[in-house]
Amino acid sequence: MGGRQEGAHAGPALQQKVLLALDKALDGAKTDAEISAMDETNPSIFTQNWNAYGAPARAAVDQLNVHTYGTGMRTSARDIAKGADQKLWMSEVEGTWGTGTDFTGMDPGLGIATRMVDDMRELEPSAWVFWQPIEDSVPQAAAGKNGAASTSRSTALPRTPWRPARSGPTRSSTPSATSPTTSAPATTS
Repeated sequence: MGGRQEGAHAGPALQQKVLLALDKALDGAKTDAEISAMDETNPSIFTQNWNAYGAPARAAVDQLNVHTYGTGMRTSARDIAKGADQKLWMSEVEGTWGTGTDFTGMDPGLGIATRMVDDMRELEPSAWVFWQPIEDSVPQAAAGKNGAASTSRSTALPRTPWRPARSGPTRSSTPSATSPTTSAPATTS
């Protein structure tokens, strides 16, 4: 794997065995859990794997998930989901936009926005998940992951001391350009 990917590879034959075993285990279980598959690296491999699935494995899947670490064949993945009448999630992506750490430049934000718009336009997913979009710059720097030779593909933020929220009314409900804002992710992968 060259140290680039966590986890393990499972080809379509093994995926089908797991899907069918999970479907059997869930049948009659006291849960509303559904099966999502296959969280493949990119739409091209997703399409190749789905086309290798037999009818029983396809029937076991309630939701289709694909990552967009590669962007070829997005419309094929979309068409598979539409043909199967299944929800499609773009369930994971990161990216590198710009060079090194830049706390004020627009390239990272524009790159993220472009990827999101292109995925939404071509995949038409019902959910879009950005994998670990923000890293704290201090631990990243300590691990040697900031700067032009960064191995982190996430956006790093400068560390700011935590301050408790002010109580009582404020003059503005709009955050200033320098105040940090966060939002909870709508979905998890």
